[in-house]
Amino acid sequence: MITLKMDMGPLMTKLRRLSNSEQQRILREVVEVDARGFVRDIVGVTPPSQGKANLESKQRGAAAVARDIRRVVAPPWVTYDQIKRGDARLAAAFWQAARNKDARAMQRIASAAGVPVPREQVDADEHARRRKYGRVTGKEPTTAVLSAVVLKKYIKAAQKRVGLLAAGFLAAARRLGVKLPAWIERHPAGIGTVDMKTGRDSFFITITNQARHGRGNDLRRRVKEVLEYTKRAKRAEHALRARIRAAWRAVTPSTRGGALRAE
Repeated sequence: MITLKMDMGPLMTKLRRLSNSEQQRILREVVEVDARGFVRDIVGVTPPSQGKANLESKQRGAAAVARDIRRVVAPPWVTYDQIKRGDARLAAAFWQAARNKDARAMQRIASAAGVPVPREQVDADEHARRRKYGRVTGKEPTTAVLSAVVLKKYIKAAQKRVGLLAAGFLAAARRLGVKLPAWIERHPAGIGTVDMKTGRDSFFITITNQARHGRGNDLRRRVKEVLEYTKRAKRAEHALRARIRAAWRAVTPSTRGGALRAE
């Protein structure tokens, strides 16, 4: 578990001198405000975002998906190029078969040339095998399709998954009232959880992203960096101090006394 840590000893002493209801209200407000900031920040650095979850990030992700798939799956013209490297005459025969939409001839020629034999559908298992940490390794296609249309449809379907990793924070975003881009909101929130617990003098929010796909293995590092950002703890401390000060100002002079200051 990665947590935000702050040294609030003196502030907590002053906080505990307020009523229980005021203590809980103040703690809840401070933690919720920081949690909203955390959700915005972590989504902004969750791939494909590189600082801000915007349309450019979506487009970057979609382009990466298309590029990676094309590194694995060869459309007919790429298969033609692969064949031509070894035998120009076989390549010409393959291209003629492709123009005639003669699937059997295309497969027979590709097999004779020793290149990936084109299939009717994309070999999703081969695509998954070539992926490492959410990215395809190597650039030479190791499988092929008979039709470029089939490849285009596969890419389009895969691009709809862009934003799925960040959607692991959707449950928290919705609970905290943080609006995320539509390309993240379109995914189910079930791959993440949020839990809030109130104690006598404590309030906790636990946010979990349970994604295991793509670059999900890198989330722990990103979460740690966002939480350990030096200004985050200081902002929370200032917010707590301001709310304690405001709460004591609201107390009547006869009950407040003159010695306590939330400084």
